[in-house]
Amino acid sequence: MNKSNNRIALIMDGSRRNYDVAIALERKGCLETVFSDWFASPWSAQKCVSTLIRFLGLSIGKKMSERYSPHIPCKRIKTNSRLVLRSQFQKRKYDNSVEFWKWLSEMTTEWVVKEGFGKANGLYGYIRNIDPALCELARERGMKVVAEQMIAPSAIEKLEYESQQAKWPDWEKRSSTDVFNLVSDIEEATWKNVDKIVAPSQYVVDGLIKQGIDSSQIEHIPYPADFAAHYLVDRSSRKTQLTVGFVGQINLRKNAPVFLETAKKMHSANIKFVMVGGNQLNDGILEKYRDFVQFTGVIPRSEVKTQLSSFDAFLFPSTCEGSAGAVLEAMATGLPILTTHNSGTLVTDGVDGFILEPDNIDGFIDRINQLCRDPDLRLELGRKAASRIRKLDLENYGDAIDRTFSNC
Repeated sequence: MNKSNNRIALIMDGSRRNYDVAIALERKGCLETVFSDWFASPWSAQKCVSTLIRFLGLSIGKKMSERYSPHIPCKRIKTNSRLVLRSQFQKRKYDNSVEFWKWLSEMTTEWVVKEGFGKANGLYGYIRNIDPALCELARERGMKVVAEQMIAPSAIEKLEYESQQAKWPDWEKRSSTDVFNLVSDIEEATWKNVDKIVAPSQYVVDGLIKQGIDSSQIEHIPYPADFAAHYLVDRSSRKTQLTVGFVGQINLRKNAPVFLETAKKMHSANIKFVMVGGNQLNDGILEKYRDFVQFTGVIPRSEVKTQLSSFDAFLFPSTCEGSAGAVLEAMATGLPILTTHNSGTLVTDGVDGFILEPDNIDGFIDRINQLCRDPDLRLELGRKAASRIRKLDLENYGDAIDRTFSNC
């Protein structure tokens, strides 16, 4: 492994994608500091607090205690318990989450400036969550700044949102589109103050270019897959009932109505449909589909791999993503994928799955029937999906991010 000249400070919000950027950069040898308000490392005060809250029976305790990775040295982590406490009270003051996150990013900037960047010569963060002012300050200090566009630009997300609301009225509580405009302002301010924008999918690349970003400023770096948790599953002995699964939030952006209507139209003893995730649709919607779909509700992340192992195909008709982690995990287990370009997928149509337009219910039905009739095709697509995803490991991911900084 070539030694990197980059020393990168990472601004984390939560444990995004299980700290994959931090772990990849640490393995590459170029991680300087991770600014994470909460990190429950062993024997730390934050770990003790997490354990106590969990002992008291509060569900948030488990979430707090899981904000940790053994693959990141504690010496790399800077935490801020005071900011965590302040944020819990501050949430109540804002009408929407975007205004709250804007406040939190500004408070994070104050904290980072006070702590200092140390020996870092580069800054990495997540667009919409990192403060544009922090990016500007880092560049003024001669640092290279790279930020990740986690989902398609807000202007595109807004168009998809309005389209879904028009197609499926009364399915989900309508939000003010002013929120999308606020996010767009944050995005545009960030784009102006970074050297490179990392896009996890071609869908996001295309979206950025549509917003006027020069292609030379964009680096397409696909997300890595978690092979330790999501291993290749042998499904060769399954000959009877086909289980079609979904993992994610059950809402309009994920295009839940198309999954539900597909299941309803295909109602058969030979096909089972399962949705794993929390429901965000209006009350009563899911009740109309309980005869056609099994709903597990929210389950611990550690149980997702068990659900994926029980599936024979993965249907993910999302209308707007960055690059859906659920699809990557499904591919890693050897599932044939039925999805959309909008999901930010790595699937090649007809090679390791099928790509259709988000509202093409009849098309999804045809492809599922094809997989039912041809178990050999099902297995072949799944094997190719797993093979494709095996190339996306953390080492290659770290190399790609490191190169991006070097090429700034």
